[in-house]
Amino acid sequence: MVNPSPCETYIFQFHPNGVPEEYAEIRVPIFEDRPYWRVDTVAKALGYSDPDDFATLADGECYQLMEFRSGNAQSFQVTTEKGLFQALGKSDSPLSNHFKVWTKTKVVPKLRRRLGMAQ
Repeated sequence: MVNPSPCETYIFQFHPNGVPEEYAEIRVPIFEDRPYWRVDTVAKALGYSDPDDFATLADGECYQLMEFRSGNAQSFQVTTEKGLFQALGKSDSPLSNHFKVWTKTKVVPKLRRRLGMAQ
């Protein structure tokens, strides 16, 4: 998918150890009023050294390479919300359950409010 225009990206801080100073930035770009989760940021937060190892846990139609072009061309792999939760359910990372609960209770409701989506 190629998006020729700038997109809005929400950045959330995931605190895996509950320590405010220790966090991973989770990036959620918005394309056509839909949130997509940057696989590289989620994989890093969960301790994966290769984002592809996390991405392949989701069904193929749920993740894709997305190109963003504006000034500096940028490409990154994204997954839908459905794909994110599929991958988290199959993940063997000790942080995956904590991440899933944080996402469901904090991030998804906030995104849906901001985007005017149904809860």
